[in-house]
Amino acid sequence: MNHRELLRNAALILLCLTRTVYSIKCYKCKPVPETNYYNRSIIVNLCSQFDYSEKFIVDCPYSTLCMKKVYSVNLTGNSTNGTHRDCAYQKYEYQKYVNGKWELAVGINDEPLEEGCLMADGKGFKISTTSYCFCKSDLCNSALNIRMSILSTMSVIISLLYFFIY
Repeated sequence: MNHRELLRNAALILLCLTRTVYSIKCYKCKPVPETNYYNRSIIVNLCSQFDYSEKFIVDCPYSTLCMKKVYSVNLTGNSTNGTHRDCAYQKYEYQKYVNGKWELAVGINDEPLEEGCLMADGKGFKISTTSYCFCKSDLCNSALNIRMSILSTMSVIISLLYFFIY
């Protein structure tokens, strides 16, 4: 592990320990640029340019998890791979009756999602594979997979303990 990775991981640990806001922070990037109804490109950070910088960090007020989606599509021998990082989509809206009138309310649905990775069911088609990984700590959707993120964090803790003991 080089000094840059060690400092980044130590900073993440300190951020987690000193955080006072309740929402999670995740990396956000898309595999391709988005377009709006007027066929104009919307500026998004592409995962092909992902570099762990501040411009990829977003606050997720309606999510308790970060998400990383990795997919591969193979059509006629040509393979296309992609990555998508974001807040897990857990926001739901509903109507609530308050003081004699209906109001729009927003909630977070965390029932169906758990930490870890799962493969999407291809319904018998073998042209694509998609994995979804979910994790519950700030900026945890940066690693190749969630287990790598946990191992990286543990190695920083062990390194810091070693530094302070010896």
